Amino acid sequence: MKNSITGIILVLALLGVGGLFFTIRKANTLKQNLISAESKTDSLRKEAEFLGKDVKIFQGKTDSLTSKNQELEKSFTETNSKLTATQQEVWKNQKAIEESAKKYNELLATQKDWEKQMANLKTANAQLGQENKSLTSKVVLLLDSNKLLNDQLASARLASKDNILIESMTKSGKLNIR
Repeated sequence: MKNSITGIILVLALLGVGGLFFTIRKANTLKQNLISAESKTDSLRKEAEFLGKDVKIFQGKTDSLTSKNQELEKSFTETNSKLTATQQEVWKNQKAIEESAKKYNELLATQKDWEKQMANLKTANAQLGQENKSLTSKVVLLLDSNKLLNDQLASARLASKDNILIESMTKSGKLNIR
């Protein structure tokens, strides 16, 4: 039995040594895995720090871009308002120009009508001038005729006064006044 106990102890010792080697090997593997994990953790931590810095830089750029975007939107809104106002002003000006052109065309038509009327009036004036000259000539002739007739009338009156004195009595003895 001593041999068997020794054999068992030996087996147990061998198993203990084997388990110890196995545990040491496992411990070494775990230690290596731990070191590798710590290295990876450090790498990830450093990468996280870099990413954190990048996130801060990106956040700063995003904030800057957001601010610039707001400024651009404000500028766009102002420009759009100015453009709308300018378009309305241009539309009003175009409408005024169209109305002015329409009035101008109407004035041209009126001017042409007045020019025709003026030509007609000039023609009528020229005709009336000719008639005036003709009537003036007739008046001169009539004045000359009137003067001649007045002279003849005066002579006839003188002659009739002489006749009145001569024929103042009729054959019957009555006064004859003519």
